[in-house]
Amino acid sequence: MKDYPSVTGMPAGEKLFSILIDSIRGIVWEADPRTFRFSFVSSHAECILGYPVRQWIDEPDFWRIHTHPDDVDWCTEYCLDASGKGEDHDFQYRMIAADGRTVWLRDIVTVVRGDDGNIRLRGIMLDITADMKAVKELRESEERYRSLIERAPEAVYLHKPDGIIVFANSQGAKLVGACKSEDLYGRDIFDLVHPDFHDFVRKRIEKTLRTGESNPLVEELFVRLDGSTVPVESVCISFSYFGEKALLVIIRDISERRRMQDEFLKAQKLESLGVLAGGIAHDFNNILTGILGNLSIARLQLGDSPKIIKRLDECEKAASRAAALTRQLLTFSRGGEPVKRVFAPGPLIRDAASFTTRGSNVRCRVESADDLWNLEADEGQLSQVLHNLLINSVQSMPTGGEITIRVSNKTLQYDNPQLLQPGEYIKFAVQDQGCGIPEGNISRIFDPYFTTKPDGSGLGLASVYSIVKRHGGSVEVSSTQDSGACFTVHLPASPGRSPEHPEETENSSLEGRGRILVMDDEEMILDVASEILEFIGYRVECCKEGSEAVKCFHSAMEGNDPFSAVILDLTIPGGMGGREAAARILAIDPHAALIAASGYSSDPVIANCETYGFFGSIAKPYGAEALAREVERVMLHKNAG
Repeated sequence: MKDYPSVTGMPAGEKLFSILIDSIRGIVWEADPRTFRFSFVSSHAECILGYPVRQWIDEPDFWRIHTHPDDVDWCTEYCLDASGKGEDHDFQYRMIAADGRTVWLRDIVTVVRGDDGNIRLRGIMLDITADMKAVKELRESEERYRSLIERAPEAVYLHKPDGIIVFANSQGAKLVGACKSEDLYGRDIFDLVHPDFHDFVRKRIEKTLRTGESNPLVEELFVRLDGSTVPVESVCISFSYFGEKALLVIIRDISERRRMQDEFLKAQKLESLGVLAGGIAHDFNNILTGILGNLSIARLQLGDSPKIIKRLDECEKAASRAAALTRQLLTFSRGGEPVKRVFAPGPLIRDAASFTTRGSNVRCRVESADDLWNLEADEGQLSQVLHNLLINSVQSMPTGGEITIRVSNKTLQYDNPQLLQPGEYIKFAVQDQGCGIPEGNISRIFDPYFTTKPDGSGLGLASVYSIVKRHGGSVEVSSTQDSGACFTVHLPASPGRSPEHPEETENSSLEGRGRILVMDDEEMILDVASEILEFIGYRVECCKEGSEAVKCFHSAMEGNDPFSAVILDLTIPGGMGGREAAARILAIDPHAALIAASGYSSDPVIANCETYGFFGSIAKPYGAEALAREVERVMLHKNAG
């Protein structure tokens, strides 16, 4: 407590004192410490709050009345406590001006003892409204920027030149697996950078601090707190932190982008292989058609000779295995559209599980939902997917074990991890207890011809990938070495659609009547096909090119000896193929019974023959019975129509 002469007791210099007081851009005042009644107020009070000086002094409870309602109680309590202790005090509060404005004041109060021995309060009120508005705007601005940073999809870190993290947003914590941002404060940024990138990051920090320029976007590898890694894209910006140099690092998780790039590259590999595989398969199937066809003719003409028939059986088995390999090659070609129909997947899955594990020391358990949706798919190709996955699992458990197939309905939303169109899917997972897949091989297991098995072809899992993708689905794998692997497949479902049952062909003898035109560029196939059909009883005419087939068909119509059916090879190098020839023949006779034949599945005609005007189709290689049955079926279908 200080002793000062009272304001009202100033001697002759009172005029000078008044001038000095009024020149202060604040409200100079004196008041009773118990009642807060003012005994002196400077003229500047009217400028700041609009009330006349006389009102300040004459109104006994002026200060309480005009202090903001939210502030009056705590201010009163604070002032009484401070003045009771004889302590000077400095605080901020609000008063209501004469025109209704809210004015922020800083009140610097001194407790003094006057000449009369009584304690008085003297102070100066400074108008800090503009300052408080600026502080509020600054605080709101900081909140906005903090909110933006917190809501940003990228991870944001602020660290000192020595690498110590002083700030991280919630995405920054999530990226590395921290529970909250504060868990990263005080950690070294190099704890989060993969050791392979330490030198690179260190040089980048030095350059940014030296030049003050932000570096371009770069890709690197981050390490999560659990030790796993995540590929990221980052930019480093020079930043001022409490007046000291710091670095602001913005990180984007590019795991999904990398995955999409890998999927794209994988698709490109399969596309490139498809061009080669389709061409090889076409030529190979032509050769196999000649082999199987001749074997079929030999069997038909041989009669009863058990020893020779046994040898023919072995030859046919070998040719069939070659045909199976060709079918796997065709899986990669650009066409080969699945021949789809709606069916219940449960029986197919159970049959595949039973057949693949039969005779092995591996047990297979199927867990399926009772209300499983139907699938619209190619049963043969889906069976191939299941067999390949199950064989892979069986081979991973040479000492035995258990495979679990879990099948369920799954509705996928937008932005699903499988990158599939939203909708209904059948999900089935094949889980084994085998040796697992090394981490380095996970990204390569679907690559064509990649295998770790001495006698493997590397086509099994590549076939799975290609078939599933062609059906509009996805296949994923998760594995820990020595702890088994799990392959998860999603295929589009057809809920609400009833299964389609294929038409059954009546069991009849191989006998035929009529005239057949066969068009193929391979002399060997023409010989085989004509001999098979002639043996059955048909009259056969052959040609090697589409335009020639059109002429033959037209001549037969004019000669009143039309063909009962026409077999057209779809691919004729350097000449008119079956599809164009079919269109020209149908222009002559819209009811012509056309059969598409191909050893190259890049053409969708085989899968959807009726769309292109064909009554039927036959895939190479084929034998006598397959050819005869298809010709018979087409002619019956035509006659029934």
